[in-house]
Amino acid sequence: MTDRKLLVTLVLLACLPAPGLSQGFNGRARTYLSGLQIREWVLDSVPAGWVGGSGAQRVLADGTPAVCNPDFCTFYRSGHALGVIPVLQDVEINAWPGITGLRAYAHLRLRESIGEWRRIWPGMEERFEAMSAWVEYTRSFYRLQAGRIWKTSALGFYNYDGGTISLRLPTHLDVAVFGGLSLVRGAVDLRPSGLLSPVEPLGPREDAYLGGAEARWRPFPALSASFIYQREEATHSGDLFSERMGGSARILFRGASLEVEGKYDLAREEVNLARAAVTSPVFLGLQARAEA
Repeated sequence: MTDRKLLVTLVLLACLPAPGLSQGFNGRARTYLSGLQIREWVLDSVPAGWVGGSGAQRVLADGTPAVCNPDFCTFYRSGHALGVIPVLQDVEINAWPGITGLRAYAHLRLRESIGEWRRIWPGMEERFEAMSAWVEYTRSFYRLQAGRIWKTSALGFYNYDGGTISLRLPTHLDVAVFGGLSLVRGAVDLRPSGLLSPVEPLGPREDAYLGGAEARWRPFPALSASFIYQREEATHSGDLFSERMGGSARILFRGASLEVEGKYDLAREEVNLARAAVTSPVFLGLQARAEA
């Protein structure tokens, strides 16, 4: 019993942060400045008698589509030219506090628009935004990560506020479990209600959880494989937003390679992707490739 307690104590001590020799930070700042001239859409109307044809859907003499009632036909036309100068300031920071394995990262974005046409440029209502910000602690056999995370996998790009636990097993197998509050894909906004969003810009939030697991296996350099399962569901109602899984494998043999990849939508019971490709050297540095 004493030996077992000693072993557990040693394992726990190995997992604790240890003082390190290096500390500091580095960063990068990028400024994007664009000068654009655009035209906004203007809603206009003409008397219904000026437009030929009948019914609600008609076409003006110049080919512009119009929606008509018994009195008027409404349509969109180009307005006056507007000058827009959007400015984006990105700042990326990596910081090491001096504890072995501990690192912090942040990608911050500041938006500004020169001129009076802020309302027509998308995203300007969010002057400041944390695109990504997390703290990571890494040891030889595990990694912990928490914060605003962008997940890149065979299923695409997903971002969420949560955490990830990754383990490196002795069998050349890496396993990760991740989860948190799901954000809109490609943005850092909370998920809006799908019922009211098309007609109401300030629709209520419809928070969702994102969770899943991923495994990567590479027993030797010529063979690698991965598998991922991911699920999103509403926090309050439990309604399912998505449930998907995907996998891929790659084998190398004497300069040739075989790649297979698949993605399956469990909620819709549909195959999103099924692909196989063979690449082989031919002669004089040329390669032949067949893909289905």
